[in-house]
Amino acid sequence: MGEVIDKMTSAGVNMSEPVTEDAASGPPAGQVVVVTGGMNGALAGRNRNDVKELIENAGGTSSGSVSRKTTLLVAGENTGSKLAKAREMGITVLSEQAFAEKVADYLA
Repeated sequence: MGEVIDKMTSAGVNMSEPVTEDAASGPPAGQVVVVTGGMNGALAGRNRNDVKELIENAGGTSSGSVSRKTTLLVAGENTGSKLAKAREMGITVLSEQAFAEKVADYLA
């Protein structure tokens, strides 16, 4: 297998994964972000996958559930147990509007 990789590298194939420097320095960089509730405003019309991609493009890690690793919860309308659990655990909670303002440079 190493021989094949050597040949590909010699032929000019870039074997490293591209890294976007901007992503590592975005507002949620290094944070584990959970999103709950319906999104409005600048995030309206985005599904869970879209918001997950936005978080990751801005340097954060998206999670589907609140845990001790969670550092930020984005709360939209009609939130449920995730918001209550985040508050109970002392996790920072932002409205979808406040989060959209933080990641405005990454909204397309």
